[in-house]
This record gives sequence, structure tokens and C-alpha cells, in this order.
Amino acid sequence: MLKNISNLLRILQTIDFGVRENHIHKRNKPMRIISWNMKGAGEKSPAWKVLEGFNPDIFLLQEVSAIPKRISDSFNIKYSKAIYKDGKEQRFGTAVGVKGRIISELPLLSEHDWVNTQLEHFAGNIVSAVVQPVGCPSINIVSVHCPAWSIDISKFKGIAFSLKILVSTP
Repeated sequence: MLKNISNLLRILQTIDFGVRENHIHKRNKPMRIISWNMKGAGEKSPAWKVLEGFNPDIFLLQEVSAIPKRISDSFNIKYSKAIYKDGKEQRFGTAVGVKGRIISELPLLSEHDWVNTQLEHFAGNIVSAVVQPVGCPSINIVSVHCPAWSIDISKFKGIAFSLKILVSTP
């Protein structure tokens, strides 16, 4: 699992997330951001009550099957069906939500064509947006669902990166 995360971090380091400047903003309370793999939570899952109890300003969710109306009434949400390695939709998706507004899409681009190809193929596993929580400046957010699939290294012939990590991935 750690090696999959290491691979994802290497890829994410090549992506331009559009961060251009630091914003310093004073607010009366700390911002709460939650990232959670919800393991297929549907509308009636008790996980939603737990999420509400945390009272987040922003959430980044993975493996969400359905979002209850009370949650979608409280947050502006961007949701995409996750994609399986063969390109088919999974039964769950990836989501970002904000108490405030979603300003725009956040295009994810890399200087490497092979990374852009993977970003396009797995678009539902990586959901990004520019958001503005209530009382805060806009920020870029990304929710990533990173399944533990084996990697077919033949797809990456001629690409320079460590095969030691890729070979040992389950």
C-alpha cells in the first residue's frame, strides 16, 4: 500500500495544480477539511451522520455510492463515478464538497504526456475544483481515489522512473 501511495505522490508532483500565490486570511474559527474513503457509503449509511458531526467546511470523499439530500442541500458538491482499471465505471464515485461555492473546474495537467493520458483515463478517480468556503478566499482542492491495483509496466516503456517501486507493487 505504501508503495502505491509513493507512486501516486510521484505522479502528483508532476501536475500543475494552479497554485500561484499564498493567501493569508484571518477567520474566527479554523477551517475543517475532511478526506475520507467512505467504503461505498450510500444514502442511508450512518457515515453521513459522522461526517455531519465533524461539521467540515470542505470534504474530499472517495468510494461514495450515493449522497443524501440533506448533505447536498448543505454543500456544493462535485461528484464523478470512479473508473476501474479496464475503463468501466465503478459502483461508487469520488467527490468534493464545500460550504460555500464551487468557482470552477481545476484542470490537472502534467508536463508528461503519459501522466495526462492516465489523468484522462481515470478522471473519475481524481476530482478537483477551485472552491470558496464561506468567509474564506478561494482555494484549490483535489480528492483522489487510489486503488491498490497492480501496474502493467509494459504501458510505460521508454519512460524514466524507478522500476524497483513498480515491480514490487502488488
